[in-house]
Amino acid sequence: MHTDKKRLFVRLVLLLVVSLFLFQFGSMADSGAKITITSVPPWGQAGSIWGNVSGVNLDSVQLYVFFFIPDAGWYSFCRPILVQTPGNFFLDLRSGIMIPYATRFSAYIVPWGLSVPCEQGNESLPFVVIKNAVASTTIPRVAQYKTLSFSGMDWYVKTAPLKVSPGSQFFVEENAFVDTLGRLHLRLSRCQDSWCAAEVFTKDTVGYGKYTFQIDSELDTLDPNITLGIKRV
Repeated sequence: MHTDKKRLFVRLVLLLVVSLFLFQFGSMADSGAKITITSVPPWGQAGSIWGNVSGVNLDSVQLYVFFFIPDAGWYSFCRPILVQTPGNFFLDLRSGIMIPYATRFSAYIVPWGLSVPCEQGNESLPFVVIKNAVASTTIPRVAQYKTLSFSGMDWYVKTAPLKVSPGSQFFVEENAFVDTLGRLHLRLSRCQDSWCAAEVFTKDTVGYGKYTFQIDSELDTLDPNITLGIKRV
């Protein structure tokens, strides 16, 4: 009998804790909180993000901003972003080499004191942020990669000043070009103590089917560590 009363007491305590938890976060989620990113610099350029938070007590929340870099993943600034009264915020993007190449910025308002992990190239945003967010917003940036024409199609030329997938590897625009005979060149070049590769990808989505590439180089003279990757995305 004593054991049953103890179990009942534990259940009541847990129920009370869960109820208070849901009341706290549920009331914040229903408070009409809103976040807006009003300005970001053009793709490939350094600059600043400007935005606004409204509909929530600024003393009870904190703001985190994440950015996504293709073939690298999600990153964060690993600290809450200061929100000024009456709700404006500003974020300097000039501190990171890869930030100009981000194609998405996502901002989340989360409860004060929530432990937010530091994102450094992960495939997805933190679960704890998404599930506990009071409000969120995402603004895309269209990548303005250099283009070239080959085999009747337009192709983007990949560039990355830091190592990204596949590899990980550096990529530079100068290593991909089309000569006067219409032949595509993808070359490797030395980058200090590493190598810079080349990658192109079509502007338009292509369907499934059979695609034939004719190689005009002497493959038996290439370094055995060189790889060629072809994939549909």
